[in-house]
Amino acid sequence: MINFRYHVVSLVAVFLALAVGIVLGAGPLKGTIGDTLNSQVTQLRSEKDALRSDLDQAQQGESYRDTVIESLLPQELSGLLPGERVAIVVAGDGAGDLVSALQDAVSDAGGTVSGRVTVTSKWLEGQGSDLVAAAGALPSAAAGAGILVPSESPSASASPESSASASASAEAARASDSLASALVDALAGGDSGAAGAAAPADVLASLKSSNMVDAGQVASDAQEILVVVGSKLARPVTDSGPLDSSTKAQRAAENRAVESVVRATGDVGAGTVVLGPADSAQDIVSLIRADDDLSGEVSTVDGPSTPLAVLLTARALAAEASGQHGAYGVDGMAQGGAALPSYVPVEPGDGSGSAAPSGAGSGQ
Repeated sequence: MINFRYHVVSLVAVFLALAVGIVLGAGPLKGTIGDTLNSQVTQLRSEKDALRSDLDQAQQGESYRDTVIESLLPQELSGLLPGERVAIVVAGDGAGDLVSALQDAVSDAGGTVSGRVTVTSKWLEGQGSDLVAAAGALPSAAAGAGILVPSESPSASASPESSASASASAEAARASDSLASALVDALAGGDSGAAGAAAPADVLASLKSSNMVDAGQVASDAQEILVVVGSKLARPVTDSGPLDSSTKAQRAAENRAVESVVRATGDVGAGTVVLGPADSAQDIVSLIRADDDLSGEVSTVDGPSTPLAVLLTARALAAEASGQHGAYGVDGMAQGGAALPSYVPVEPGDGSGSAAPSGAGSGQ
């Protein structure tokens, strides 16, 4: 039974333990505890200084590397893309400076940027009704127009809500494919082989009117298509935990839109290079590399906005011109890709585009 005497004894024990702790801490253990703490603080401070020094050296090394590569770019790019016409498709924000550097690189390599088109957030966010309306507004003779077909009949066991959701999702996917087919065909000159094909200018005007793309002056005769994925599109898989369902859906829609464009390039026979981050398995570059069909048809380059990424992309375009596909960049190497796309420079006046590369250029 707990009584007053029990409480008194408990309080006395507590104060006695506190007193013993104070005496020991201020007496025999004072030096040991103080020395231990001081030693740990000194060690941590030393480790922090060493890490700071290593970081500074690494940053200086990267800066030096970029400076050297940038100084060598004119020599490395010279004659790399003689007469090649390259259309640039930008998906997502955060790639402005990189795209400008790539445009300069194509020009320095002897090629021409035939046009630059930016896929808008309205397309990337994948709102089904918007995509279907934009696809329906395409000129009737445009490649991709009219490929929207009635959805399959829902399964008898599926609920009406899930059937409607699946049907809407499938319809949005088909609409995205339709828009991508029309866009790529227009960039490549409407060379789909269809009689009475819609004029590329009319297709691009329709896409701009639907706010699916932003496009400047576009010469519709691209031989190669460069897809640049902005860093703000490729978000980390997790920030503070697993992605919520709406963010997963948005990310899937973004990847689906870019993938539609990449797949459509095969229909017009254009050499294709996709440049963007590959930090996670959900980034579009990683998804392409994991797809056996796509990875065997296009080249991918991962890396930040550095002169090295510009060099790799230009050489990947040259390799694509001769039918060589590969995975390049840090993550590309980790997955068995090549360190650098190989090629044989074309002799001045050849005019035949890049010759077949010497050695294996494919990293797949």
